[in-house]
Amino acid sequence: SDDEEEKHTTSTFTQGGVSNIYEETKKEQKGKTVSKDLLQRAKEELDSVRQNSSKYQKMLKQRKKLPVYKEKDRIMKVINENQVIVLAGETGSGKTTQIGQFILESCTDSEKYFNIICTQPRRLAATSVAQRVADERGQNLGDQVGYSIRLESKKSAKTQLMFVTIGVLVRRLQNDPFLKDITHLLVDEIHERSIQSDFLLAMLKSVLVVRTDLRVVLMSATINASLFASSNSVNPWLIF
Repeated sequence: SDDEEEKHTTSTFTQGGVSNIYEETKKEQKGKTVSKDLLQRAKEELDSVRQNSSKYQKMLKQRKKLPVYKEKDRIMKVINENQVIVLAGETGSGKTTQIGQFILESCTDSEKYFNIICTQPRRLAATSVAQRVADERGQNLGDQVGYSIRLESKKSAKTQLMFVTIGVLVRRLQNDPFLKDITHLLVDEIHERSIQSDFLLAMLKSVLVVRTDLRVVLMSATINASLFASSNSVNPWLIF
């Protein structure tokens, strides 16, 4: 169950610990070096899907009806210009399925390396959202979009947008305390507080001191964005 995963992960992480978090150099925390040819090929593949995939075109029409899609340019501008932001929008606005895709498309179009993780509070949410996003992109789950939950994952060497439970991310921090290859981290439903989520946010404060290039988006449907942002020294925050 999700409760068992939380207990197991927190216990394991506490026993293993991440001591010496500042001992590694910033040079060792840089993301993978990706050739321009690969980045250009990814852009060409995206352009091809946009032009030739009827499924993608059909899904795109639905995506454009979502409230969050109307704010796409503003959201991407704020994400690109700030290390951490709080994003609040009503249930059904499209935050969970669209923000990762906005980043994916923006980085692909500009031929920039990216690797995105989006956390979900429950395993079912991680798997179902991953499937939905893969469908919207006209792809098979496990290609560019995947998921990872305890004892189960669907991904490949091409996966660049992963939906995971908080427990999976906390366990990853044991072996990769700086999330070296990750460029963007989306933490969804931050109002659903738990031992794991509080622990993750505390760890991220240390990670962000070293990983000044990491972009973090904290998302919720019900949170008082201005209050959360001010209490956690986060600026800016967006409500739509």
